[in-house]
Amino acid sequence: MAYEATPIRRDSVITQAAQEICRLIDAERLSPGDALPPETTLSQMLGISRNSLREALRVLHGLGHVEKAAGRRVVVTAGSQGGKSMFDQSVLLEAAPIANEVRSHIAQKCAELSAERLTGAELAELESALSALERAITRKEIAAAKAAHDTFHGLLLAGAR
Repeated sequence: MAYEATPIRRDSVITQAAQEICRLIDAERLSPGDALPPETTLSQMLGISRNSLREALRVLHGLGHVEKAAGRRVVVTAGSQGGKSMFDQSVLLEAAPIANEVRSHIAQKCAELSAERLTGAELAELESALSALERAITRKEIAAAKAAHDTFHGLLLAGAR
């Protein structure tokens, strides 16, 4: 393989590793269905632990760029080929901490307003959605957790009206 990885700084290992994997996909011109190097090889290339690598792969999976395939291989998905280079898309990863902070402040304010404005029935519905979310997380039911998360936050936002 001709690709040479950029050494990773320790301040944001997961974000940098995800960006570096994006660069690898671009540099090697990997197509949907093509496998990434094995975890051991990738972690050595990037100079990071396999746990950090797995977290970076989870981020890329969440963005629709990679998925686990048969035989524990990680493959590039069609979502990684959206017309922009993976490197361009990796810029989104740099903005993620700021976006999460802003989202957190908005959610906190919505919760405060909802606490003041929800009716008894609306509060019961919100508590039910939270219970569904907790159950789905405990059972590791990803699709159900996402749906319950969306329902909970939708109700929270509606309560802030």
